[in-house]
Parts: sequence; structure tokens; C-alpha cells
Amino acid sequence: MVDRLITIFKNLDFELDESDVGILMQNIEYKEISKKHEILLNANDLETKAYFLLEGILRIYNFENGREYTRNIFTEGDFFTESSSFFGRKAFGFQIDSLEPAKIFFIRKERFQYLQEKSPTLNRFFNRQLERALVFMILRNSDLQKPAIERYKTFRNQKPQLFGKIPDYILSSYLNITPEAFSRIQKSLNTQ
Repeated sequence: MVDRLITIFKNLDFELDESDVGILMQNIEYKEISKKHEILLNANDLETKAYFLLEGILRIYNFENGREYTRNIFTEGDFFTESSSFFGRKAFGFQIDSLEPAKIFFIRKERFQYLQEKSPTLNRFFNRQLERALVFMILRNSDLQKPAIERYKTFRNQKPQLFGKIPDYILSSYLNITPEAFSRIQKSLNTQ
């Protein structure tokens, strides 16, 4: 499992030396999620962990006006946390759950800060991930202004492995499209 984690860093253009790997391994924990819909973060809980997803699919979602909204879907190689709670020190109603069995490493918040202080490489990595998350949110807000069919096509090109693997209602929720509109778009594109 450690080799897979090091590969994630390499794929993100971060070479860890032995010292960095040692510090990282002393400060992270491993967890296997054996089933779908296992909750990693409840809506009213404060997020105290950041995750490296080695295998599986996880998502962040919340409920507004009785409707479920998927805010992000994570796949193998993603590093993430529920940022507003992790950094804002307050629960904002977001949940994290598994969409299929998964393998993760996670870092507790106090260890996250320690790693930033002890390793310049890991500090740069975490800062780069925060930058990526900010860019993602800006682009996502921009994408949500586009017509539904464009959002669908873009997402299908970015994450084709999710289609047919996780329920359409979750994909439609992520794209901010009603399930009915999502189904119509799928049918219209499949007949072309």
C-alpha cells in the first residue's frame, strides 16, 4: 500500500525522499472500507482528517431543502478533505461516504500541521493540493453556469469510469441536473 501512495505523489510530480516517506508513514493511518455507503464524515461532525484515496470511489454531499447534492466525487489517486470544516473548524453539513469499497490513507489534522512543519516537500504538496482545490471550485462554479448537456459531456469526458458504475441520481446531483433531465440527455447522446 505504501508503494501505491508514493506512486500517487509521483503522479502529481512530487518525489519524496526517504526522510519524507519516513515522516509521512509515521503520521498517516490506513483504513479499508468494505461496503458501499459507509459514512466517513457525518453532517454535524467536524472534519479532522485529510484523505489519500488509493482505491474506490468516495463523495462529499449535503442536503438542502430535502434534496441531496453531490459536491464532489473522488477516485483513485485523489487527495481531499471536507475543506470548509477542516480549515474552518466548524461543521457545515457535508458528509463523506463510500460509493464502493475503498482503501484510504488519512492524516489527522494535528499530524497534517506537523507534516507541513517537518517536511518542505510535503508542505509544498499540501499547498499545491489546496491550490488545486481552489481552482477546481472556481471552474466548477463556472461549469454550473453552462447548459446541462455541456456539463454532462464535459464530466463524461473527464470521468468516464463513473458512468454505469455509480447510480445516475448521484451523477445528476453532481451535475446539478434533475434525474429526468440527466436521463433525457443520456438517451439523446446514445442515439447519435
